[in-house]
Amino acid sequence: MGMGVGLRWLLIAVVFVLAIIDSIFMIVLTKPSLISTAINSAKELAFNAAHWFGVTKPGTGVATPVKPQPLTLPVAAYVIGPPPQFINELTDLGAPASMIRPVNLSELSALPTDSIIIIDWDYVNGTMHESLNQLSNQLQTLISRKDLIILYTKNPKQTQALEEAIAIAWGNYYHSTVIGYPVIGVGNVSATYIVGFGGYGLEINVIPQYEYVTNTLNELITNWYSITHNTHNPISGMDPTNMDPCEYLINQYGDQLNGQYGWLFYTGPTKYEDIAGNEFEYDYCTLVINVSPTQAATPQFPVDYLGYANYIPSSSGGSFAYYNVGINMTEAYEVDQANGYNSYMGWGGESGVAQPSNTGCSLFSYSTLEMALEILQQTLEFIFDAATSDGQVAGLTSSLAIINNPSNLYLSDLVWNIGVTTSLCTSATTTAGAQYPVGFEVDAADGIWFLNAGVGSTNTAASPILWTSGTVRYPTMLMAVTTLILLKALYTLYYSIIRQLRIQ
Repeated sequence: MGMGVGLRWLLIAVVFVLAIIDSIFMIVLTKPSLISTAINSAKELAFNAAHWFGVTKPGTGVATPVKPQPLTLPVAAYVIGPPPQFINELTDLGAPASMIRPVNLSELSALPTDSIIIIDWDYVNGTMHESLNQLSNQLQTLISRKDLIILYTKNPKQTQALEEAIAIAWGNYYHSTVIGYPVIGVGNVSATYIVGFGGYGLEINVIPQYEYVTNTLNELITNWYSITHNTHNPISGMDPTNMDPCEYLINQYGDQLNGQYGWLFYTGPTKYEDIAGNEFEYDYCTLVINVSPTQAATPQFPVDYLGYANYIPSSSGGSFAYYNVGINMTEAYEVDQANGYNSYMGWGGESGVAQPSNTGCSLFSYSTLEMALEILQQTLEFIFDAATSDGQVAGLTSSLAIINNPSNLYLSDLVWNIGVTTSLCTSATTTAGAQYPVGFEVDAADGIWFLNAGVGSTNTAASPILWTSGTVRYPTMLMAVTTLILLKALYTLYYSIIRQLRIQ
């Protein structure tokens, strides 16, 4: 009798432990952020210092691994680099050899309009002894023809100087009052591609060498081709939902953005992928309004800083550890100082013109983010929600932090923390194929280009830097398998005790 009572108490204890473990197991599946040890050792994908989105561990229902795309060349690419090594490197990326034409620097001015020009800067500088100023002068011809310029270097420290070379070429060709370009941080990478062209404003982007670099380059090449060959479609009856505001400006007002209405400096829509098929997109632009500069001690142009970010997971069940977007004015000013630029960009410090505003979650509905843009006496309103083609899957909230520069030069760093929530205002998990887009800006009513060189001179500055970061966490197979093994062992013990009770 005493043995039976003891076993019954042991049974009660085991059932109690099983209940606790079951609860923990369910929490792990629904709250994967609790798996801190596994996450800390998990792989993170970092795109570069300025723009990155991490993925920790594969999620449920992982898609077939993505393969790098072959480099797409819709028109002939004229290349300058060490023969035949440079051509071989391009064909190794999947570019068709029949579309590649080796040329010399002296032949650039005679090439067909709307061509792709790929230049190995290390070769041109080291072997042909071409200086940055000489390169910039030669790039003016390419800018005038709206050619796509791709500069390649294995020295990431040269990246910013090559961005500047394209920007100066654009400014000199268009005799622009202002010359700007988006500084792109690259971090610790082996090589970079600097991609740019002058058409509707100036597009410059920097793509670090990584496994899927051709996927990203193809996106920029396609965007260039659609703009310069008029295959993009102007948007009629604007649907503002989840639209990239920079791309909208190009589509609708592109021919007025080389000085007529204003000047546009932008990165172009850019996409990164990882092996599991997760995608991260960004776009960033600086719209300078061409009006009579304000009659302050330092003349000023109004500027609108516009950004866009989007995350498209290939797997369901991940949780956003964090999702941040931002505009960094301080670092851009440091670039201006380091390069001896004669102007800089900042803002007036009115937090109300930074959009989206601080928003919270609403119970039993999905919240959205909103921003408005004034252009040509029109107000454009944009709405961003987390959705699939079938409808919304989560709400989006934002919280803005303003980090002021102690030197009081009208410089701040703005960081929006983006929340992804359910209709019950709890943290939402990812849905495969859904989009999680965010648009953000500092309105031209408060964005300022300080023309330190005066109205009669060309003013050059680096635009405030786009900053994005985020991590999505997925439950690990190790935790799930370990828990299942433990459950199986306890259930085995449970049935063993039951059998003993029955025997007694």
